[in-house]
Amino acid sequence: MKGRRNTCVACVFWAAWALQASACTPPLPPAPPPPPALEEPALAIPGDLDLVLRVDLARLRDLFGLGFEAALDEMLARAPGADADGDTGRLLLRLFSRADTVWLGARPGLSPELTDNVLVARGKFAGLVPEAIGGEPPWDRPERLGGVVLRYERAAPKLRATPAVIYLREPDRVVVGSTAEIDALELTLERGEGQAPLRAPETGIAALAARVPALSQRLRARAPTLSRLFDGADQLTCSLDRRADELELVVELRYANPERAEEIAGPIELVLSRLAGSGFHFLERVRVQPAGSSVTLTLSLPVERVKALAACAAGYGCGPGPGAETSPSDVLPSAPP
Repeated sequence: MKGRRNTCVACVFWAAWALQASACTPPLPPAPPPPPALEEPALAIPGDLDLVLRVDLARLRDLFGLGFEAALDEMLARAPGADADGDTGRLLLRLFSRADTVWLGARPGLSPELTDNVLVARGKFAGLVPEAIGGEPPWDRPERLGGVVLRYERAAPKLRATPAVIYLREPDRVVVGSTAEIDALELTLERGEGQAPLRAPETGIAALAARVPALSQRLRARAPTLSRLFDGADQLTCSLDRRADELELVVELRYANPERAEEIAGPIELVLSRLAGSGFHFLERVRVQPAGSSVTLTLSLPVERVKALAACAAGYGCGPGPGAETSPSDVLPSAPP
């Protein structure tokens, strides 16, 4: 009995000592926040955006040479708010010049200035973003997040589409978002609670995916005939890739009803024929193929012809063709109801 009492006394002593020691030990610091989810760039696009474009800039540079950078610079210089927010615009130019691949998510508005957007870039960005960024309104000092990620934020710019938040993970990731996407980016990147994003195909030089109902709604006011071709479709995907000396563009419209896909193929061919007859001759080469619940449009063009069309898109001069005096909206036939 005496030995048992001694054992109990020893247990009480050690328990008291442990409690006293724990009371004197400072509490452990809180665990650092998890790093923002930037490993897979496509998943950084918030799920509320209705259009996602992926562009392999490295392959585009190889395809178009030095002219590509000049055209890109000029297009960005003409972007909404470029003059009033010059420092931020120059930062975006440097970002594109160092990016290998970019993903752009957007909720198309009635104009580019009203389009909510998120840009995700993968490339070599060491030293790209200074501690303090100029711009109007000015950017705040960065907040340091987990995983050596910096977040820059500022008050809402005058133009809705202008960058308002930047996430930077050196040396290889940058995410830029407009004002309306700040909360969605926090949910997606920092809390891991965002809804699943729309995914553009991961093959080819460029690819696009869009939720058709949202796109059609925004087209209805400007191009009602074209928007009716989308009635009943739920998703559009596009991909562009090089095949020998040609570039092949594949567009797929997926409809909820297979009968609608079969029905709409004829009106799509008629639209393309009218456009080709008005001077857009390259559209004569489009092949329209309904299959199941989808309609696929395939266009192959010589690389040099595509370069000319790209120069047109960049504002270096273009036109539908000699003697053509009509615009696409003038020649679109009526789509089926």
